[in-house]
Amino acid sequence: MNTPHASTDFLQLEQQGLDLRYASLRIHSQRLQQRLLLSIHEHGLLVPITVVRDPLTERFIVIDGYLRVTVLRILGQDIVTASVSPMPVEAALIHAYTQNKSRPWDPMGEATLLQELIAHHGYSQHELASRFGKSRAWISRRLQLIKCLPGYVTHAIYEGHLSSWNAQRIIL
Repeated sequence: MNTPHASTDFLQLEQQGLDLRYASLRIHSQRLQQRLLLSIHEHGLLVPITVVRDPLTERFIVIDGYLRVTVLRILGQDIVTASVSPMPVEAALIHAYTQNKSRPWDPMGEATLLQELIAHHGYSQHELASRFGKSRAWISRRLQLIKCLPGYVTHAIYEGHLSSWNAQRIIL
């Protein structure tokens, strides 16, 4: 179980207790991981991860910061600085997408996020188009990535061996 360690603005959380259920929303990039590893090793964690407290389990669900969690784990750090969002999970996921300008989302990550919001949080494609400021056609095209790509291609994208652009333009 996570035991929060109070700090002035953020919580210090044990990594082992974090709920990583949304890790598949972001595509793995070895290049970004190496850059972040060097940065955190040299300067420490500059931007806290974002979490939401699960009201049923009292665990902290990671919303944003999966790469940071991975890098901290590689560096052997058991504690991670986190900002706790007061929003419900689905609102925090949408907020993380719409407000995060530092690292662009991969189309496959966008598709996975949309599918999650539809399948587990009851959103319609129309509602998501409105919330994301996108057209319904854009929402539909992103969802087609998941529906049409074979599993081995999807796996290659998530592992960073194939770009979503190649899958989208060439394979589909």
